[in-house]
Amino acid sequence: MADYIKSIRKFVGHTPIILNTVTGIVMDHGRSLLQERDGGGWCLPGGYLEYGKSYSEACKRELLEDTRLNVEVIRPLGMFDKYFMEYSNGSKLQNHRYVIFD
Repeated sequence: MADYIKSIRKFVGHTPIILNTVTGIVMDHGRSLLQERDGGGWCLPGGYLEYGKSYSEACKRELLEDTRLNVEVIRPLGMFDKYFMEYSNGSKLQNHRYVIFD
């Protein structure tokens, strides 16, 4: 979790917050790249925006961190804003996820 999110949680505790995230879809010969989650299951690689960064910058950084791939953003696919999460520690959030085609 980014230091930015940790600093917010120091003030608000487990109060629900809104966070911005980005997901990159990496395609190769008609197949898309998935990432295995620590808690089980599979997802598209991505993560949280850091303060002052753009969605494209965040996508490139997250894909490099998660997959070791240097990607170029081709185009945005959409914004999804009705995604709610609750972590095992009780922290709740509404995730605004921006999906980018890499």
